[in-house]
Amino acid sequence: MMMTELETRKTIGTRFRVGQPCEDDSIDAADYQRKFVTAVQQARESIKRGEFITHEELEREYFSWTFE
Repeated sequence: MMMTELETRKTIGTRFRVGQPCEDDSIDAADYQRKFVTAVQQARESIKRGEFITHEELEREYFSWTFE
């Protein structure tokens, strides 16, 4: 089941309130957080536009790369 945008924002917000993805509160950690949130937003937009592949499609591609 796909999370709603509000649920996704809450999940992301909770993750960063609990602890930074980096070990400190440096500029690097803030930059990582900004890039992560941006990447999640871009991915959600791609999905809305139908720009994704299914797990089954990915699995077929993987096996074609590894067993040829």
